[in-house]
Amino acid sequence: MYSKKSVLRFLLKGQLENTPEELLIYKKFIISSVIEYHVIENIFHAHNRIQNVIINNGTLLFEKLFIHLSSLRNINFMTFETFIGNQSIIYKKNDEVMNLNWDKEAEKYYSENELTPAKVIAVENHFHNIRNGKGMYAKLNDGHNEKLLDRIDKYAVLFTNLNFDASVIDKSSVFSSMRDWIEEVIHYWEHNVSNIALVIRVHPGEIKLRTATNEFMGTL
Repeated sequence: MYSKKSVLRFLLKGQLENTPEELLIYKKFIISSVIEYHVIENIFHAHNRIQNVIINNGTLLFEKLFIHLSSLRNINFMTFETFIGNQSIIYKKNDEVMNLNWDKEAEKYYSENELTPAKVIAVENHFHNIRNGKGMYAKLNDGHNEKLLDRIDKYAVLFTNLNFDASVIDKSSVFSSMRDWIEEVIHYWEHNVSNIALVIRVHPGEIKLRTATNEFMGTL
């Protein structure tokens, strides 16, 4: 249940190195995981008539704990996620939503529709643009200098989950867009905050794509 994969994804690495810094983070990760497990377990005990569970994604540890405890109790769960593009959603019953397998659907489709070379090229171009952050999302970050924070005593971080999390249905319930939200925060900061710097951080999870998007990913 407490695999290294979750913490490695947080560190944007494929292998856990035996360094004091990474081991410290891993130990804290394990401790927080145990605490989360007992908190969620208490939720199930306190509400023993739960019949269904709906959770986002199902990939990260917090959702995995809900999946694990739901499965132990034979409770159905549904995971959901934004799909490719704004105002889109996919969901899956009793499984992680991003475990995608459309073999049966593809077999049925291609039995009725010819897969022409032109269609293959169109699909390849489409996903190439997605993997490279082109054509679908606003590019809000052009560069980064790690030394910029060295001379800053206090700063607050604006966490922007840009490419996928920002595309959820009904996402613009307060601001008209992600860009509008960021610009409003900057405007407020310029006129109301003087002793705390504002740092805008792009979602590092976008690096999970085969190739990173054009937005800066950052280093830890």
